[in-house]
Amino acid sequence: MSLKNQSLKVSVIIPTVEYDQNLKNLLIDLGKQTFVFEEIIVVAKSASVNVDDGFLGERKVKVFVKSEMNKSAACNFGSQMAVGEVLVFLDDDCVPAAENWLSTLVEPFISDMQAEAVSGRITVPGSSLTNSFVRQMNGLGTPDYGDVDFAFKDQFKAFPATNLAVKKSVYQSLGGFDSEMHVAEDVDFYIKLHEKNMTANYASKAVMHHLHADSLAGLLRHSWKTGVGSCGFIRKHGFWNKYLPGTSLSVFCIPLFLLSAVLVFLAVAGVVNPLLLLVY
Repeated sequence: MSLKNQSLKVSVIIPTVEYDQNLKNLLIDLGKQTFVFEEIIVVAKSASVNVDDGFLGERKVKVFVKSEMNKSAACNFGSQMAVGEVLVFLDDDCVPAAENWLSTLVEPFISDMQAEAVSGRITVPGSSLTNSFVRQMNGLGTPDYGDVDFAFKDQFKAFPATNLAVKKSVYQSLGGFDSEMHVAEDVDFYIKLHEKNMTANYASKAVMHHLHADSLAGLLRHSWKTGVGSCGFIRKHGFWNKYLPGTSLSVFCIPLFLLSAVLVFLAVAGVVNPLLLLVY
């Protein structure tokens, strides 16, 4: 890799709840990347996240415990702590598809200095019914724009912060993610990017696998959180389909959210066994 590439300082920011196997696997995979990033910043809700200093050798892992912060606020805090000129945001349940994932993701910043943000491709692996459902509905943070790289400025597209790189100066000038939003903070960020007439790139070869819930109970839990969190986005911008044509997020999250609410109500009323909620 050229010195020019390696001179780009990159900080990877991962908001998380606790130190589970998914996060551990992600950190191990990040340690195998051919591009040497400056640091990994983990902003956790739980003090259980305690990564040894030498976990990734010379690649630094910094852990901050901020139990009061949601994902958006945690990302903003991570950006303030970061020393990199480019910020890469990941979810804690992701797996890079290749060891050159990061070098591919940040390449547009090196080859095209007009790029303010870059998103890679996101896939949902697995053959379970729930994963197939997520892929078919093209929601829950999985828009996939295919195998062709492109840049956009005049048209609007949005990408999830599951595989997102953005210049630190741009991120901070736009105020980062809206900390009042519990979901869709990334779509809201791209709306601000678009309104400022900034350029974003799609790097189709920078593939990240997103490990969504592989059970019906997990899908319902995720949908509950997404349905509740969507209210903030809808109040601010209107329904999702206005910004993500072709997706059905607002369509299938609302019924699943309502189903979740019905289950809770029936359990409280004693109609169904409350133990069902523990499984759910």
